[in-house]
Amino acid sequence: MGRPTCSAWRAAAVPLLLAVVLTEVGGLSDVKVQMPQSASPGDDVYMRCLYNLDNDQLYTVKWYKGRQEFFRYVPKELPNTKVFPLPGVNVDVSLSDAHQVVLKSVRLNMAGKFRCEVSTDQPNFHTEMVAGDLHVAYLPVDESPLLLAEKQRYSVGDVLRANCTVRGAHPAANITWYLNDVKINSSSERSFPTPLMLRAPNPNKLLTGGFSAAQEDEARRMTVVSALELEMGADSFQYGKARLQCRGSVWALWERSQQLVLEEERPRLSPVIGSGDSSAGWSRTDSLCAWFVVLHAAFLAR
Repeated sequence: MGRPTCSAWRAAAVPLLLAVVLTEVGGLSDVKVQMPQSASPGDDVYMRCLYNLDNDQLYTVKWYKGRQEFFRYVPKELPNTKVFPLPGVNVDVSLSDAHQVVLKSVRLNMAGKFRCEVSTDQPNFHTEMVAGDLHVAYLPVDESPLLLAEKQRYSVGDVLRANCTVRGAHPAANITWYLNDVKINSSSERSFPTPLMLRAPNPNKLLTGGFSAAQEDEARRMTVVSALELEMGADSFQYGKARLQCRGSVWALWERSQQLVLEEERPRLSPVIGSGDSSAGWSRTDSLCAWFVVLHAAFLAR
């Protein structure tokens, strides 16, 4: 049996080289962060950092708010966890580990970008960082915006006056108006963002001018009132109806709408034109009588 040829050695070495390359390519991968998009003040927030080590060994997992590190996990150290002081950040160490960090009773100032950095040990020393955004907000205290119009029935040329109120949100809610599903130009409205007062504006009373706030609560919740003034045109009504809608939103966390169906005031018959003196002009009844006499005379003449 002869010695293996050079080509035979090359053919046998290819699978081995591929195996070595695949082993080197493997390691830290699929790094991603899972966290809630929003939270209310006082909530506990769970943030997870997921990753696949494959054949690598974990070196550290670090968590940052902005550029400031506030939590670190090192498997080769005892204790494994370390917390770095950061105003407003309260880490529940008993629930935090290599894959998650838990923030207790978050505050409004905890909103922002959070980053998870994963590093592997030698020989690769591979590092990847992923990030997610957290919004901390008070959602409005009412299920939907409070909508009030000056009256129910309108004629062409009348001015529609209405208020839309969203109470108790932080940050202040945005309010958008629609008529028959068409957005109303913002020049037709005025918004008055005010603190949620001990004596808040009455949402059942139409607001035609600005008002001043007495005080805000400790949570800085805000009430927003948008006052709409819009002249009704012939195209404002569809089959005698006009659908007025106001939509309130707080970022992408909360969006609700309220709608009123307004009615067109049907025009009345024109009043009789003429003075009280019968010699000054004919009424409509006089005209009908005259035509009747002419027709009757024509009939008799046949």
